[in-house]
Amino acid sequence: MLTGHIAVSALLKHYLSGSGLPLYGAAIFPDLVDKGLSKAGILPTGRDVGHSLLAAALTTGCVGIFWGRRAARDWGLSYLAHLICDTGGSIPWFYPFRRYDFEPSDRSISQLLFTALIHPTLAERLLLSWALSAPLLGK
Repeated sequence: MLTGHIAVSALLKHYLSGSGLPLYGAAIFPDLVDKGLSKAGILPTGRDVGHSLLAAALTTGCVGIFWGRRAARDWGLSYLAHLICDTGGSIPWFYPFRRYDFEPSDRSISQLLFTALIHPTLAERLLLSWALSAPLLGK
């Protein structure tokens, strides 16, 4: 859902006049953490610690400490949007406080990225169309 995550961040940037780096960074951060650590053999699946509310809160707090309140707001909103967009699958919302059992993926990161970029879902296409047309539509 990479295309969808980026599209949602673009919409947040447009409608909330958010700052790009925190919005786009948080849009891909959970996948970079979980899929990266999964492919390195450290985590069992591509949805683990990075796809939890605890990770969202901790990273939002860190962004707030280092870059300020507005950046933290944008990071937190985009991070939560990422988790909500992923709800079509299993999300470990309350990890590590609750146990989750997920099937490991045998696809490489490059395969995952290629599939996400070349074959977006209908929802991702709609979100991307909205994000691209939002500047023309105004606020």
